[in-house]
Amino acid sequence: MKITYYYYDDRFGLRYDRKDEIFLFDVMNRDKILTIKYDDLCQQVFDLDSQVRFAGVANSKGELVSGGLRDNVETMLVDDELKMSIHYALQKRDLYTNLAYKIGFERSSITEYDKVTMISIPINSSELFMISTEPRANYLKIIDHIHSVLASQQTAK
Repeated sequence: MKITYYYYDDRFGLRYDRKDEIFLFDVMNRDKILTIKYDDLCQQVFDLDSQVRFAGVANSKGELVSGGLRDNVETMLVDDELKMSIHYALQKRDLYTNLAYKIGFERSSITEYDKVTMISIPINSSELFMISTEPRANYLKIIDHIHSVLASQQTAK
């Protein structure tokens, strides 16, 4: 089990990483803030829409900590290109964070390419949920589902 300090939802606390499950605790109030099983969330996204090609969670170091490519889907990016894609998504999130005091925090980002649509959703200050779909997939349904799961986990303290 890995234990680190974190800043989440305007609170400081401890983060416990155990396999694919993350627990965030508010040290001051001894409350559990958030529990997420990332592999389960990735599978829910795959089950939600057959046009989802990839669903995963990346940390602030650009490492994929959970999820991956849907079974029987041909990859478009080799490992180094996938790492670059994660890096660019994190970099974009960091850029928009600089404007948060004016426009609010980023809730999601959608980039449509000719062959794929890339979606990123910040989970917290150090993790990003990343999805790629076939072009013209119903990405708003996917984003709404992820926001709903994250919100329900936050309120189920």
